[in-house]
Amino acid sequence: MWTNPVLVTHMVGRIRDKLSELAPAHAADFTRNHDAFVAELAALDAELHALLDPLPNRKFMVFHPAWGYFADHYGLTQVSIENEGKEPGARGLAALIDQAKQEGIQVIFVQPQFDERSANQVAQAIGGGVVSVDPLAANYVDNLRQVGRQFAQALKP
Repeated sequence: MWTNPVLVTHMVGRIRDKLSELAPAHAADFTRNHDAFVAELAALDAELHALLDPLPNRKFMVFHPAWGYFADHYGLTQVSIENEGKEPGARGLAALIDQAKQEGIQVIFVQPQFDERSANQVAQAIGGGVVSVDPLAANYVDNLRQVGRQFAQALKP
């Protein structure tokens, strides 16, 4: 859920409410910080829409399907190499390679938390590359902004 800034806006509202309930003396601080972060998230969302909405290519390939909420919100489709926690066998890999070639996918996105071997095999077979994107990076806004740029670069014609 955290890869979608709009859903994060809802989450931080609930966090603000609970913190205010637990520490009412700091409720104004929680509200002020919440409002500033929500404004930052709205600006980020607008920036990501401006980057991603015009792209004609709407599909991207990932090793681990961590970008579903991001993809759904920005009208993209993620194609995952890993399925239900398992890497594909030879036949599954061949089908993914064929799909990537047919759909013009040139970049495989991976997370630094996972082994890249299968992603590298697919990338090599399609003449593409592997790009590491981390949905768990510490600086949420800067990271999602960078990820948006990486997706835009990978999906442009």
